[in-house]
Amino acid sequence: MAKYDADMNAFTDAGGGIKRKADTQATKDPAAPKKPVGGGFGCFLAQNRAAFSKDVKGQPVAAVTKLASKKWKHLSEDEKKVYQEEYEIKQAEYEQAKKLYVRLATYREAEKPVKNARLAKENKEANGNEDAEKAAQDKSAEKEIKATAKAKTAKATAKASPSTSRRPGMKLLPKSPFDCFYAQIRAGERLHFSVPISAIRKCAFHRWTMLGEDDKAYYREEYERAKSEYEAAKNAQLTGIDKEETEKRREIQIRSAGMSAFIDAGEKKGTKRKADKAVTTKDPTTPKKPAEGARGSQFHTQNSAAFSADANGQPATAATQPAPDKRRHPGKDEKKAQQKEHETKEAEHGQDKQTYASLPSTDKEETEKLGSPPSPPAMDIKEKRKYTREEWDEWNAHKQAKDSGHTHQDRSDWQRKGKMTDTEDPDQDEEFRSRQPPPAAQAHVCDSFAAPSPAILPPAMPPSAPAARPIKVILPLEIAKYAKRREKERLEKLENSRKDLEHYKGKARRERDRRKDLETDVEHYKRKGKRLEEDVEHYTKQARRERDRRRDLEKDVEHYKRKARRERSKRRDLEDRLEVLSVLYLREGHRTQASAAW
Repeated sequence: MAKYDADMNAFTDAGGGIKRKADTQATKDPAAPKKPVGGGFGCFLAQNRAAFSKDVKGQPVAAVTKLASKKWKHLSEDEKKVYQEEYEIKQAEYEQAKKLYVRLATYREAEKPVKNARLAKENKEANGNEDAEKAAQDKSAEKEIKATAKAKTAKATAKASPSTSRRPGMKLLPKSPFDCFYAQIRAGERLHFSVPISAIRKCAFHRWTMLGEDDKAYYREEYERAKSEYEAAKNAQLTGIDKEETEKRREIQIRSAGMSAFIDAGEKKGTKRKADKAVTTKDPTTPKKPAEGARGSQFHTQNSAAFSADANGQPATAATQPAPDKRRHPGKDEKKAQQKEHETKEAEHGQDKQTYASLPSTDKEETEKLGSPPSPPAMDIKEKRKYTREEWDEWNAHKQAKDSGHTHQDRSDWQRKGKMTDTEDPDQDEEFRSRQPPPAAQAHVCDSFAAPSPAILPPAMPPSAPAARPIKVILPLEIAKYAKRREKERLEKLENSRKDLEHYKGKARRERDRRKDLETDVEHYKRKGKRLEEDVEHYTKQARRERDRRRDLEKDVEHYKRKARRERSKRRDLEDRLEVLSVLYLREGHRTQASAAW
């Protein structure tokens, strides 16, 4: 271990530790004084940049500098001297500011002393027994939390894929010899926390390569022993769980078959019908109270067009912002008119609230609890006709006494009840006029019109029958309000649908334009591709011609080489013949001399 420590210290001192990139980068201080650049020409360009930019509008940025350079060349020496003096003044100011400037510390530089002080304080506190125990408890609690989370994750993984996940009792795969050696090194002290784990592994690998075969044999024997134990445990566990796996697979198959049958039956598991759930809806015929006092919603309604025109092109909330400013100084006449209108609306609201009867409840449990009213018994045509005349008597008495001015809708409802046509008018029937009730009866009928008449009530139920749900009357005025509101909502939906249609039409138009542009680009690139193919063919043919020409040149070179070789052979033969002739000539000369001597 001592050798490892020495190697690690040498590695760290040599610069083997990894430095953070953020620590090496120097951040520029925005408060630092800026150095003037460019000399007198820089001051001249800074003062006239706006005018030069207008002259070269639409051209590159470098055109401004080029134009300024031309203008600077045409200036006289006295004019240039003014800008040069200005530059010297700025340079002197910069030098003075640089002397007084104190660079601000960066975030990391400012954090270092604070962090060191905090670590020193923590180390000092950790020396105490109580703090040490608390730290140990926190550490153990954190380990328990991590172990619990790890167990839950392993359980969920095993549940999701029981066939592929590792079984709880199965051993881990044995480590390689180098991993055993590396684990033994890591079991010691980590030395410095600033040293990354990758550096420790590199150093361990270097030491592993330096080990001898005898030292490596120990770790290899450990690996072989762990591998044999793992194989034995794996075979034993797999042999014991075959039956369990078979039972699990059989249970899964049974459940799958049951679920398939359940789905084929037309039902969906774990869902309920929406109609079976109790739904509480708000009654749409409830009278609405006028809001915000005398200068409330009516003020916005009357002036919404003007406010929308003022806020044209702005968000939707801008239409409500001018209202408070215009409310501050209203006239007296305007105040009185608005107050009177508000009081009228409040009176109408109070009257509507007194005569209001809520709609029947749609709660299923309440309906089942109360039961439904029994249907009236069947009657012949004469009884039905007589029943209708009694209804018309009540209607006529109410019309004469109250003269409330009900709409044609009310008359149509009465005609639907009595199964009468529009041509039948009870006022034109002599028998009907003779059967009108006296004024007292009319007044009685008038006062009790809000409740159903005994003539139109359902027949009495036997004592054994369940109690019928009370019938609630909906006034025609509330029905008209509800219908008007529904019509307004329908028109709003139509307007929204129209806007959506315009939006999607514009979107489709843009998509068509985009598609045309893409098709144009495709055609352009197709033509470009054809030109490239033609160029490839041209250069291919040119390369082929070059290869043929080179081949011909090589053949010519070979031909001339052979010719030169023949010429050399021929020359060598001539030289040999000349040498032979020379020898013969010498012999002949010697022979002639010898014969002459004799």
